Amino acid sequence: MKILKRSFVFLCILFFLGTSYALAIPKLPQGGVFITFSGVEQISPTEAIVAPSGNSESSWGVFRVTSITDSDPVVLDPNDQNFQQGTTSYYSLGQDGGYITGIFFGLQLVVDPYNHDLLLSSGGEIHFYYQTLATAPSLASALPEHRTADDQFTGFTTGTFLGAAEFLDGGIHPGASVVGNAIPTLDGFTGQANSFGNIKDMNGDGVIDELDGVWAQQLSTAFFNTALGNNTADMKFRNIYESDGNHYWDDLSDPEKPILGAQMTDPLRAVNAVPEPGTVLLLGAGLLGLAAYGRKRYIKKN
Repeated sequence: MKILKRSFVFLCILFFLGTSYALAIPKLPQGGVFITFSGVEQISPTEAIVAPSGNSESSWGVFRVTSITDSDPVVLDPNDQNFQQGTTSYYSLGQDGGYITGIFFGLQLVVDPYNHDLLLSSGGEIHFYYQTLATAPSLASALPEHRTADDQFTGFTTGTFLGAAEFLDGGIHPGASVVGNAIPTLDGFTGQANSFGNIKDMNGDGVIDELDGVWAQQLSTAFFNTALGNNTADMKFRNIYESDGNHYWDDLSDPEKPILGAQMTDPLRAVNAVPEPGTVLLLGAGLLGLAAYGRKRYIKKN
């Protein structure tokens, strides 16, 4: 009986430690995941942006996640993939001193000879991080010169890597990954950009797992239907972009090829169909430890 009591206490301690570790990073709801975030970006209708690597870009920017909730309806309909924000909160900006931040980059301009009213880009990635800070990373004080590499930006790309997604070429428009319905101009602009994304295999081993980011396996569910077929995307984005009133992100050094600053807000839809990995793995470790403990006691007793 004493052995059973001690074993039970040992298991509880391990389970508590495992759960605490998992809860250090915000959990994702099972089923529909609705993420809101806001950020700042540069947009160039002439692809005049030059990334630190020397590559040209049509847009890039940094952001903070403001909330994560479940979806409405909770039970998803595969034929209705524009689910709305639910009522159960899983994360809000600064919760428990934690912040989810990131960067998107690498978008290349696509010219559509038949429709000059669309802002089309191909390629591109978006990366997510989680960090704990005394104060929130500030979008107001973030400046383009704080970008230290194509995928790195001071204060926004540090901490625990949650995962990355590649924007899906052809998901909405042939040859394009992001479709914006307004061409930015110096006179001001407001537009909506739509896109899909797939979780990126960061280490190139052909498997999406925790080595590709804490959230990678959970969000690699191919729930969304695109122009490329059913179940061909893991994420669905709808980005509102508009003139940045403070002009901190403008670059008008070449009037013929202006780079315009913008502010953005993004609903991001995803689906989580995998149990939270941290808790499962550490609970498994606890059970293995319990088995080893019981075996050791049995050997000593006999």
